[in-house]
Amino acid sequence: MFQLSSPSILKDRFLPKRYSSEGSNLSPPLEWVGTPPGTKELALLFEDVDHSEPHIHWLIYHIDPSVNRLSEGIPTLAMRHGSPSRQGRNSNGVLGYSGPSRCESDRAHHFMFKIFALSEHMNIPPGAEKKEVLAHLKNHVIATSEMRCFYPALETNSGCINPETSD
Repeated sequence: MFQLSSPSILKDRFLPKRYSSEGSNLSPPLEWVGTPPGTKELALLFEDVDHSEPHIHWLIYHIDPSVNRLSEGIPTLAMRHGSPSRQGRNSNGVLGYSGPSRCESDRAHHFMFKIFALSEHMNIPPGAEKKEVLAHLKNHVIATSEMRCFYPALETNSGCINPETSD
């Protein structure tokens, strides 16, 4: 079974501050197991799913299927030296990872890491946007795995709901 996880983020728990724009703004370490046979490459997306249109915080694609982890703090470069992977532009128009910040609402925001195993190579240059990446994913996804986490609302908002203790 294709499964995404992180040694630093517990599933359905808060994203540690170090991975936010209010902390060190590092991409978190991620691991996966069960990459399906026939996978030509992997792609990963990190988004805030509570926006009216999901806010993309990270796009990384053209990941070699023999790789089963991304280390913490991937540099925000179009192409990583010594690696075929490429990074796209997030919703802020910035290349690479951009961690979340506290939202002005009464609830913590839901964030989703999604990894895709693909049956074909995506011939997308570095710096692509979500729309371009998703268009190439269409009809080529063998398997996906998701990992949900949260980031809290502003502390100044009374009544902020902690998803770890609410329904």
